Amino acid sequence: MCDVNTKNLHPDIWKLFDRYVHGLTDRRGFLDGAAKYAVGGTTALGILEAISPKYAEAQQVAPTDSRIRTERQHGFHNDTTPRYSKDAAMLAWQRTLDHFTTHLKATS
Repeated sequence: MCDVNTKNLHPDIWKLFDRYVHGLTDRRGFLDGAAKYAVGGTTALGILEAISPKYAEAQQVAPTDSRIRTERQHGFHNDTTPRYSKDAAMLAWQRTLDHFTTHLKATS
């Protein structure tokens, strides 16, 4: 299999992939549809592998990361427990939003 440049894929590939990841077609349906765009040594399977998320290769957080605090007992957004801390909940939520803003920006 050759390397697939995902920036140059035909828009129909992305439409097929969207249908696949949302359960509107199965893997075979995606591969059959993508086969007509597999040219120059590229295979439909190669296209699927190139555009599928690589969860196992994602950044891993070390158990010793200083941002992980196991000594604290709070319920974040569960205000029905005695461990609930409004300040900790607000801080956690802000950090979540900041992470989304930094890492999940929409692309045009």
